[in-house]
Amino acid sequence: MGIGDRIRTKRIELGLSQEELAKKTGYTSRAAINKIEKGVNDITQSKVKVFAEALNTTPAYLMDWQIKESLYGDHAANLEYFANDPDLLETYKHIVENDNLKLLFDSAKDLSPEDLEPVLILIDGIRKQKCLK
Repeated sequence: MGIGDRIRTKRIELGLSQEELAKKTGYTSRAAINKIEKGVNDITQSKVKVFAEALNTTPAYLMDWQIKESLYGDHAANLEYFANDPDLLETYKHIVENDNLKLLFDSAKDLSPEDLEPVLILIDGIRKQKCLK
């Protein structure tokens, strides 16, 4: 089941029409919702949050992170494992508790160090811009 299927399921559970969901999420027509539900059109990360709010659910449900969380292993065991390294423990907690960080981690975890280099440069540039403000 993809994100479009989960959006459709939640919409139907709530008794919303595609037109009503379009209005709640900032789309101009039900056709856009229809294409998302069918998997023809994808949605951006920011729209995942908008859809989750409109459908009274979480981005984790829409992105199917319940299944992906098993990739991080047993949460309690991870907390115990990282307990001796406060910095690593804090990083782990940030990743599993923040939907945006989960998305970033899940997107980047299969990249090689060479592929990650431009991403790290971009992040460094964003940090530098924030410092200048």
